[in-house]
Order: sequence, then structure tokens, then C-alpha cells
Amino acid sequence: MALLLGAGFLTRFYGLNWPPQVVFDEVHFGKFISGYITGRYFFDIHPPLGKLLIAAVAWWSGYDGTQPFETIGEHYHPHVDIFMLRALPATFGAALPPLMYALARELGCSRTAATLVGGLVLLDGYCGDGTLIGLAVVAGVNGSNGSNGSNGSNGS
Repeated sequence: MALLLGAGFLTRFYGLNWPPQVVFDEVHFGKFISGYITGRYFFDIHPPLGKLLIAAVAWWSGYDGTQPFETIGEHYHPHVDIFMLRALPATFGAALPPLMYALARELGCSRTAATLVGGLVLLDGYCGDGTLIGLAVVAGVNGSNGSNGSNGSNGS
């Protein structure tokens, strides 16, 4: 599991500053994060936890909420720490491979099958706000499966 975690951090953080422009979901989430930091009102139909966590990290790193996030490909202002804006989703993405390995083992999979599961998640290139949701869901399923009194075996 430590190897999967280390590889998760390596794959999620390598080149995190690239590209130095606003990419797909950052247009939307960046506006929300800026709104939380500046106190500007905005309407969002989605639950705020992921955006609030990213906004907290952005605020902690000195982001002032002035990046407009208008279009894909827009260059970041020089004072915006791109790495810190992208670091929290990358961290949650890095935690998913070992957690999926643990879930597969808990569900009774062999070490080989669980390693395959963790490896496939490791090689998944998506690293956005959805990783927070994925991490929460997998952790919840893993925790609830462990609380039913099973030992992870299929009964045989």
C-alpha cells in the first residue's frame, strides 16, 4: 500500500504546474473559490465541501481571489500559486489507489487482484474535484464494509 501511495503522489504531483493556464474545470471551480475568498455572492447548486477545502488551501497559500477564471486557456496571474490551487485534488487523487487496494482486499480479492485494482486507479489520469468525492465514497464503503463484522473473506 505504501508503494501505491508513493506512486500515487508521484503520478498526481508530477507536472502539476503545467499547463500554466486555466484548464477545463478550473474555469468553474476557480470562480467559486474566488467567490469564497472575496465574499462575493454566487449561486452553486452543488454541495460546497470540495470547493471550500480548496478555497481554504488557496487562502492559506496567499491567493487573493482576483484571478477571473473566465475562459479555458487564460493565463494565471503571476502572483497565483497554481501548484497550491491544484494540490488538494491531487492529494486526494494520490490517496485513492491504496484505498482502492484496501477496499478490494476487504471485499475478499486476492493480493494480485487488489494490486490490479490499485494499479488501474493509479494509472487513471483524472485528477480534479471529483477525487474528493471518490475518496469519500471509497472510504465510506470501506468503513461500512468493515463494520458489518466480516473479515473480508467471502465466507470460505
